[in-house]
Amino acid sequence: MMEIVTSTVTIPVTISIIEGDSNWDSNGGSNYTFTPGSYIINSGAVVEGTLEDIDTLFSSTENKSATVYYYADSAWSTAYIHYGINNSWTTAPGVEMTLVDEDTNLYMTEINLGTASVFTACFNDGGNTWDSNGGSNYSLTATTSTIQDGVITTN
Repeated sequence: MMEIVTSTVTIPVTISIIEGDSNWDSNGGSNYTFTPGSYIINSGAVVEGTLEDIDTLFSSTENKSATVYYYADSAWSTAYIHYGINNSWTTAPGVEMTLVDEDTNLYMTEINLGTASVFTACFNDGGNTWDSNGGSNYSLTATTSTIQDGVITTN
């Protein structure tokens, strides 16, 4: 079943969603964190947009891409993104990201999504240190996303 929830927030907010009396969606126990904007939650994937954007975001057959910026822990000398599109994952540790700002340890990569609009990702240092959003991974979309301290912002 496709669950679609829309929300517009004016202040940062953390939420979980309940359907009926007992079917909770708490983003794998991490809840959803939003910065001000309008959002669609579609079966666990968070997309910035409104109800008017649903057809464009989820029905397009055009090839899409995503640009991901990630602020890695200062102890990391490199960063990898391990991601899955339609349940097909990269081989761990994933794809090495490009360092774009040494002072802030900011990394970047671009991902070809094919016709997918959403994908799941986690990050690592190429070794045993992982940022998997508290075990829930990150739900990202065919936009430019920045992940810093567990919070996703999109432009």
